[in-house]
Amino acid sequence: MKRISLPLLCLFLCACEVQEIGNSKDVNPETIYQHYSLESSESAITISARAQFRFAGPKGTTLVLAKNSSISINGKTIGVDSSKYSGAFYPIELQKKFGQLMFTYTDATGKQYDNTCNFQPFSLATPLPATIDEKPLSLIFNGLSNGDALNLQINDTAFSTGFIDTTITYTKNPVVIPAYIFKASKPGPLTISIINNRTLPLKAQTAEGGVIEIKYRLNDLTTNLVKTPGLKKTKPYSSMPKKN
Repeated sequence: MKRISLPLLCLFLCACEVQEIGNSKDVNPETIYQHYSLESSESAITISARAQFRFAGPKGTTLVLAKNSSISINGKTIGVDSSKYSGAFYPIELQKKFGQLMFTYTDATGKQYDNTCNFQPFSLATPLPATIDEKPLSLIFNGLSNGDALNLQINDTAFSTGFIDTTITYTKNPVVIPAYIFKASKPGPLTISIINNRTLPLKAQTAEGGVIEIKYRLNDLTTNLVKTPGLKKTKPYSSMPKKN
């Protein structure tokens, strides 16, 4: 479980490194790492898709594809963009539609790599209770796969408690949120965000490899946290007779 404070967030932003940008024509095509991502939410009307290419691994120099190279998704060619901290990347907004999506990358030699994934939503099978206590909370989901990473972000109304951020790996239903998470929160309204992060290996890849990452976020859930009062202390029971 992580708590994110304002000073820590500032330190994180300051620590971000400027990303270098190279050109794919200057490197061996087999040393290019492919990274594809899809992101949407329950209330969104689009899917944010992105492709990024790096030299020699996921932390290497970002690459602009050579003129005779290309990247597309479902037949739609994606143009390059760049930023100081992300380097070169290829973004596109797609109309939200569930089902199979395919990234097609053509390298500088004309070799084509087709990688497909199934973009599907997930949901809570039963509503979140209107009131919860400090006990473990069991949730049942539809649409999750073994190994999915469920990111839980929990906010209460107390500044001193802060923002709770924790990740639970899905293996089966029910998913149990541990009691210690709620013990760390203040009583009263809680807002719970649930984001599913799925990472898939590429079927068509260079020697350097790559992944497809899929992120889908449910609409924020609200509930009320009630603290369970402690039991009153009682004298220990004894079967020994009282002394006169």
